[in-house]
Amino acid sequence: MPRFRGLNFARFIAAVPPDLIARFFERIPTDDRPNAWATLNPDALLAYLSDSANAEHAALIGETFQRISDISGAAAPVLFRACERYDIAADPSGEETPTALGFRVFLEHPEAFEFAWARYLLYGTGAKLSTFPFPRGTQAAPDAEALAGFRLALAGWLSDQAKGVQCRLQCFNDNGDLVLLVQRGTYVQTVSFWEGDELRIQSFRPAVEDVIVFEPETALLRVKAAYPAEREKYLRLFAAHFAGDPALADEAIATELFSLAPIQDGTFNYRGAGPIVGIELVKARLKLFGAVATVIEVKSADVLDSFRRDLGGLSLQSGLLLMARFKFRIKWMNERETSVTFEIDPPGRTDLTEHRHLALILGYLEQQGVKLR
Repeated sequence: MPRFRGLNFARFIAAVPPDLIARFFERIPTDDRPNAWATLNPDALLAYLSDSANAEHAALIGETFQRISDISGAAAPVLFRACERYDIAADPSGEETPTALGFRVFLEHPEAFEFAWARYLLYGTGAKLSTFPFPRGTQAAPDAEALAGFRLALAGWLSDQAKGVQCRLQCFNDNGDLVLLVQRGTYVQTVSFWEGDELRIQSFRPAVEDVIVFEPETALLRVKAAYPAEREKYLRLFAAHFAGDPALADEAIATELFSLAPIQDGTFNYRGAGPIVGIELVKARLKLFGAVATVIEVKSADVLDSFRRDLGGLSLQSGLLLMARFKFRIKWMNERETSVTFEIDPPGRTDLTEHRHLALILGYLEQQGVKLR
């Protein structure tokens, strides 16, 4: 049974009506597409996907199915939000699964699907997120000139970095927020493969996706990309082409001191090290995926345990983490254990004050990627 990034094909196919599967495969050239029986029988479709002769199509199909599955599972509120925004009616039968809805949106409403995918990338993936503050009142109108200038400058930078010149820029308005989905290239990769009895070498340039969101109400720019240099470049391009003032980027970089990405993606180590004998997350503010931008605040002796036991399927991955409050437990040799509790509210606010443990705590936060500079 083929798998793609953990996707269970049989379960996925069972959740989608056969007519949608058939319409999807009409996109494949006639000579290569699976027969009609494969759209009705999961085992026949799995056999088609498992056949090495169909490897190229199977990879594309797997990537598409995985995307639909991603925004139809835990991130389904993003999909519902897209349907509401683009006036996509629910199935009149009332029996449509979220997966089937995601599949239908992919086929019939590509712009809505790309909008949902952009929001999913911001909230639901592990790539690093930076939050940059702009002055209150900053305007960023996505007119044609700004979009063209941003794309041209980005293509030039990518070329200088040996990442190709290919880049695609899509712009959405999400209840006043400006959302940019960037699809672009990265470094060329080379692989060896067998073609019959001959060993071949092929090079290709992978495509990656980044997301930029500007929130006029808070004047915050959120950038999700894999590497700090890429996030900084997006900031500088946005300041120059959308906000109209390149100097705003330097101010924003100087202000961004903290990131909660390690808390949200699960890489933060709560066990501590040295005199830090344990850390609890005791408060969290989360902006949910949903259609009305709901913000919830969870406060307990152990917020992670509260999500696991009491909050009905919600998790730190159910939205964007806006604020976190920590309790650091500290024990030096021959001293009693003490604790320090403080909040971090990116990009730059914290109520961690001067005291004897300050350097120890800030050093640990820097090691864990929460303190940036």
